[in-house]
Amino acid sequence: MKQIRVLGLPNCSWCESLVEHLDDAEIPYTFIDVNKNGALADEMEEFLQTDLYPIVIIEKNTTAYYLSRPNDAERLGRNILPNGDMAVGYFSVEALMTEIDYILKK
Repeated sequence: MKQIRVLGLPNCSWCESLVEHLDDAEIPYTFIDVNKNGALADEMEEFLQTDLYPIVIIEKNTTAYYLSRPNDAERLGRNILPNGDMAVGYFSVEALMTEIDYILKK
C-alpha cells in the first residue's frame, strides 16, 4: 500500500476540502500539521519553491509525488525534479483527487 501524507494547516479551506475528499473516497492518509512540523514544512517549501498548502506526498517504490495546489500549477506543471521525483501543481482539489486516484491505481 502506498503511503499518503498530507501536509497542511489547520483551518485551511483547501486542506479541509482535500481531507474531506480523501475521507469520502476512503483513501487512508496521514495529516501532518506543518505548524507542528516546521522542519519538514521548510524542507518541502524550499524543495518545491512554494509555501502553499496542502502538499500531498505519495510514496510509491522509490518515487515520491508532490502535488501542490493552485497558484503553482502553471509554474510547476508536471516536472521531474533534480532528485528524480515529480512535482505536480493543480488548480482544484478535484483535479488533485483525480491524480491521487490515478497514482493509487498504477
